[in-house]
Amino acid sequence: MLEAFIGAAHELHHTGRLSFKHQRVLALIGENTPQRDWTLYASYRRMLDFIGGMTDHFAVDLAQEMGGKLKGSS
Repeated sequence: MLEAFIGAAHELHHTGRLSFKHQRVLALIGENTPQRDWTLYASYRRMLDFIGGMTDHFAVDLAQEMGGKLKGSS
């Protein structure tokens, strides 16, 4: 999960454009999404704060969703 969020921030700062995958990753953060005019360090901190603030249950659900496993499937 960390790789996906950090990758999205890195792509935002170095290319100014986001792949569809990274657009979806940043959309998960909502209104706290890093902006292109922020420093890369500030964006990385935002990603770490978002992931660090997750409950265990939310983190597991999100990781499964990001991995393509749908809720309720085994």
